[in-house]
Amino acid sequence: MNIDKDTLISKINALLALIQRHALFLGIVGFSLVYGYIIWQVSSLVAVEPSEKEISEQLKRAPRPKLDKEAARIIENLESENINVQTVLNEARENPFSE
Repeated sequence: MNIDKDTLISKINALLALIQRHALFLGIVGFSLVYGYIIWQVSSLVAVEPSEKEISEQLKRAPRPKLDKEAARIIENLESENINVQTVLNEARENPFSE
């Protein structure tokens, strides 16, 4: 197979003309492939569940809140003496995330 400079240039020009003619279609296909790959990777990363070991390690690291016995006694005394405080504390126990 004999390849000279003129035939190589003509074949490259023909290929470039073909690419230019279908540039929009090739761009859309390329974009769709990249977008699909990203969606596939995100969905595979979202589906990963932590192992029991990882969960237990995170629970060990989390500090547990501590309530002083004296503070607990004062809160119980206030609750028993004041009806408004009883109502507020009962509402907070029923729905701790409301404000």
